[in-house]
Amino acid sequence: SKASKMKIICRSKAMKKTERELPITADRDPGEEDLVGVAAQGFLMNPMSPVIPGWISGYVTLPPRAIKDAEGVGYCSQVFFVAECQPGSFEV
Repeated sequence: SKASKMKIICRSKAMKKTERELPITADRDPGEEDLVGVAAQGFLMNPMSPVIPGWISGYVTLPPRAIKDAEGVGYCSQVFFVAECQPGSFEV
């Protein structure tokens, strides 16, 4: 069989060039800010079969009071980790 090369590490410094502002996809309630964060993609794995979806992973940076709206990514899993936040500020 033939060996293939796969990226298993992606550093945030390398992802900076793909960083983009997150879209606003929902109306804001009175008093909510129109602040959005930025995101960058580190990994994109295509679906392995019709029943095993692909996945993406990267980072999202949200300034204080920013809201991350839902986005349509199709048949795909998104993987994010919370690295740091203010006490009492994380809501799922």
